[in-house]
Formats: sequence, C-alpha cells, structure tokens
Amino acid sequence: MPQNAFNEDLLNQLGEEFAQQVRSGLNPSIDDFAQRHPGHQEEVRDFLESIEMLEDMKKQMADPTSESPPKHFGRYTIERTLGEGGMGAVYLAHDSQLDRKVAIKVPKFKENSDPTLMERFYREARSAATLQHPNICPVYDVGEMDGIHYISMAFIEGRPLSDYIKSSKAPPINSILRIIRKVALALQEAHDHGVIHRDLKPANIMISRRNEPIVMDFGLARQFDDVDDTTGNAVELDPEQTVEARLTQHGTLLGSPGYMAPEQLQGQSSGPVSDIYALGVVMYELLTQQLPFPGNGTLVSVVSSVLADPPPDASRIRSEVDPAIVEIVRKAMAKKVRDRFESMQALAMALTRVLKSSSSSSAA
Repeated sequence: MPQNAFNEDLLNQLGEEFAQQVRSGLNPSIDDFAQRHPGHQEEVRDFLESIEMLEDMKKQMADPTSESPPKHFGRYTIERTLGEGGMGAVYLAHDSQLDRKVAIKVPKFKENSDPTLMERFYREARSAATLQHPNICPVYDVGEMDGIHYISMAFIEGRPLSDYIKSSKAPPINSILRIIRKVALALQEAHDHGVIHRDLKPANIMISRRNEPIVMDFGLARQFDDVDDTTGNAVELDPEQTVEARLTQHGTLLGSPGYMAPEQLQGQSSGPVSDIYALGVVMYELLTQQLPFPGNGTLVSVVSSVLADPPPDASRIRSEVDPAIVEIVRKAMAKKVRDRFESMQALAMALTRVLKSSSSSSAA
C-alpha cells in the first residue's frame, strides 16, 4: 500500500476524526472519507478499515462479563487472582486430583455472545494442548463447570518479559539473543503443528525461575492447514472459509496493535510470518526498551506508523547493537511478508550465527 505517498499527518487527522465518530456511535462511512481525497482513496480506505476494526475490538472488550469461579471449583481450589484483562481472568488454583498448582483461565463473554465464540474458545484450547515443548506453557484441561468455561494450564513461577523492559537497565544483548532464539524455536514447534500464536508480546512470555523463557497464552492461537508460498500467510482448505471468517470477525481483530504485523492490522489472514514479525518487535523492544512504532500515544498513530514507517535501527538508541543484529530485527519486521524470515527456524539460525560470532570474538 503506497501510504507514504499521502501526507502522514493528514492521514492521522483523518483517522482521529473517523475514530471519534465511531466512538460517538455515528457509524461514519469509510467511502465518504475516502472520496474527500481523490487520488488517495485506496490508502485512506485501507487505513480507516484498520482503525474501524480496532475500535470495534475495543468496544467489544469494554464491557465483557464473566463469572468468577467459586472457591471450590470441581477438582480445583481457587487460591487467588493472578491477573485480569479484557479477554478474561487467570487464577492460581490447586489441583486436588494431581496435587499441584495450576493456572485457571476463565474467558469473558458477553451474555449475548454468538455461540461461535465458544467454538473458538474450545478450538484454541485443543490447539494449545497439542504442543509439547520445554519453552511452551502446557495446557492440562479444558471444560465447563456450573456454566463457567475454563482452561487449566501449568502455573509458571517467574516474571513476565515485560518486567525486564520496564527495568532501569536493559538486559545484556547476548542474553536477549538467547531468549529470542529459544522463543523462536518454541514457536517453530507450534508452527510445525499448524498453530499460530497471533498475540506474541513480552507480557505473554514468562521467564521462569530457571531463567527459561516460556511462551504463554495461546488464547488467540489458530490452526492452519497450509501456507501460501508467495505470501507466507495461512490458507484455509475449506473453500468457503465460513467458519474461520466467523470466528475472526467476532474477535474483530485479534492481537495487540503495537506487536501486530501490517497484514493483521489490514484484516488479512495471519500465518507464521505474523508471529515472526511480532517476535521482531519483542526483540527490538528488549534491545531498546521501547516499541519500534509507539506513535504519539493514540491508536490511530500506532496503526499509521506500523503500516507506513520502515523498521527503525536499534543501534541508534543502543550503540553497541551490532549491525548483524540490526539486520535480523529489520528482516523479521519487514512490511512485506515475503521479505521476512521464511520460518522461525531460519530466524533462530541467524541468531545462532551472531551468538557464535560473539563467542569467537570474546575468546580471541
């Protein structure tokens, strides 16, 4: 999309105006906005469609409802709340049958939610349960008790990767490379089993007490059947694609905008390369302690920057970042899917080469 052919400030102003009308319940017409700018209608339309999807997602998450599980929840005894967000709540519990601590995730649904949302919930749980890797949080159980739907998974003691970004001191570069390499190999395992994460971010990666990164919350995960060699995107083998279309539309736009690839923000199919992009964002953020596309604090500016701006150079913020590392981040975050690493394995191999080179230099 030739978005940099259009004045970015003007595009942001249009986005803010459009978003404000959406929030006010005015149901603005994207076509009307696009027609105000002859010669740039396609890029205006594409941009506003992304804003519309994100605003719809925010609206659906603004007032979700969920029941808290009772203290004694079947075989589980709820001990405390671990966290709560727009998509659900997570509780620390004790599994009396296996005598171990677990994390119980309870999703939030509106009372009038379409039944396909529940279908997606169980499908995601089944997808995550197929994954067995030391750097992926295992799923133990999924079900319903007293009308409350839940997923039971391993309780990982440690700190989220986001804590290290918030720290006053950035992690050592080689430590970052090792973490990203292990996460890449874990996600390669997921991709090999046809599962895409779709919401990879520092808050969804725990550093365990053994200093191992554990990829959490495949709650937006999706199974795919094949990959288009020309785009790297997932391809549904069902010719009508009706089930996947419904499940995606009800979530509107799944993921966290600052970590989402351009194709996700444009509402296109997301495949393994979308996870590669997100991991590139995480790597950049660990290196620099800031997002590559922070915008000016508004959702519109973030979307505009992700869609239009080239990946920034981490060495301009942290001078000791080697050019080879800058290139890895740039390639992972390429706008066009064909320009990214072909797989998580390829990304991990590139990181391995840099780590070996660093070790050789230190030994010399």
